[in-house]
Amino acid sequence: MNKNSISEHLEYKMPFSVDTCMADMNMNIRLGSIVNLFIHSAFLSADSLHFGFSELQKQNLFWVLRQLSVEMDHPLKWKKHGNIVTWPKDQHRIMYLRDFLMNNEENESVAKASSSWLALDYYSKRPKTLKGEMLEIFTKLKDKHALPNPPEKLFPVREGEISE
Repeated sequence: MNKNSISEHLEYKMPFSVDTCMADMNMNIRLGSIVNLFIHSAFLSADSLHFGFSELQKQNLFWVLRQLSVEMDHPLKWKKHGNIVTWPKDQHRIMYLRDFLMNNEENESVAKASSSWLALDYYSKRPKTLKGEMLEIFTKLKDKHALPNPPEKLFPVREGEISE
């Protein structure tokens, strides 16, 4: 399989529309909505590649988002359409990396993201590594980057604190 066909096989494309509940008072898509779309596309992609919820459940595992970095290029407006492309990028120790590109209808960049995920044991809640053929999927696109730097750790926002 050549590099382009591997990329096409591992990339997942999800169309979306900016609905009312996804927009702010200026009719721009909210950052929280973008993150929700990224997470949704990650789960659909994982399912399509056979390492989604159902497959991991057989190993008593589930996915948890650990780190996420998002870079906004320009806002997308209410009622507009776009696509998200996501792919498994690499494995780093116990973390599984995934990147995202969000484009508008004209295929212009709206946002980019890089994320890391843990596969946690259902009973112990401890991180585990995946077994078998699944591991190969995580390294095939390690040179394809949505963002140049690895994702940053997610910190809780304290009451009254504004996150920038």
